[in-house]
Amino acid sequence: APDDDWGGFAETFGRGIRSIAFLTLPATSLLVALAHPAIRVVVHGRATPRVAEIADATIGFAPGIIGLGLFLYFTRVAYAERDARTPTLVNGLVAVVGTVVVFVFAAEFTGASLVPALGGTYAGAQTLGAVVLGGVLLHRLHARGVHLHGTLAAVVRNLAAAGLAGVAAWAVSRASGPGGTITYCLRVAAGGVVGCVTFVAVQSLLGGPAPTSA
Repeated sequence: APDDDWGGFAETFGRGIRSIAFLTLPATSLLVALAHPAIRVVVHGRATPRVAEIADATIGFAPGIIGLGLFLYFTRVAYAERDARTPTLVNGLVAVVGTVVVFVFAAEFTGASLVPALGGTYAGAQTLGAVVLGGVLLHRLHARGVHLHGTLAAVVRNLAAAGLAGVAAWAVSRASGPGGTITYCLRVAAGGVVGCVTFVAVQSLLGGPAPTSA
């Protein structure tokens, strides 16, 4: 960024964070809410008895969507500042912490609970990396007298809207009893539509932007 345009740099930085949160938080929420019926749609044959385990593993990995998205984004922001060292160090920290926790969990969890626990470890490690690297980048901007106006409020609003969307999608997907593939397809479709509508509606009620201007 040019030395005289850190304000513009910060605005672009904040817009990127808001956009990632706007897209990934509802995606994560709906993935968690609809994992079980969705997996029943795509898993067939000899893997059918493992449907519940696959769905639980999906739920374990899901929270890492926003963590990974922000971590990759912050890495590019650091590169734009001509800094490859900091993201490399943070990535090393993530690898070390994640590896240690994986070994601990591998000893503590067994059977069907192991893969979801490892998925949660991955999600947590990526989120840790995003928090650490994002904190470094924000500290640098604050040192230059530049702040990200409205970004934290937007992320909190997205989180609240995504949470309610997930609850709505889960409730709709559970409205009908067990059935065949067609039934589960309809449950996933209905839950997805209701979840998306709920997310946009809550965003609007909380003063958020339209989807085209997130």
